[in-house]
Amino acid sequence: MFPITEFTKCLESTMTSANLKIFLTLVQSFLCIRWVRPLTETTTRGLSRYCEYSLRHIFRFLSAQHKWLEIRILLFK
Repeated sequence: MFPITEFTKCLESTMTSANLKIFLTLVQSFLCIRWVRPLTETTTRGLSRYCEYSLRHIFRFLSAQHKWLEIRILLFK
């Protein structure tokens, strides 16, 4: 698998290290679950089964105020 951590180094200026760790874990879990189940069956509950965070922790991360537009722009640069 390609090194995801190399792509997320550009996000250190927009996210805290704790949020960046959660984001990285969720991305890795999403990539793992993609090969197990079809994309239409991917849920947050399924993600919590494949990562070290609980469903409540994932919901807290997703409900927090993040600069998603800036994150997307930095990832595509």
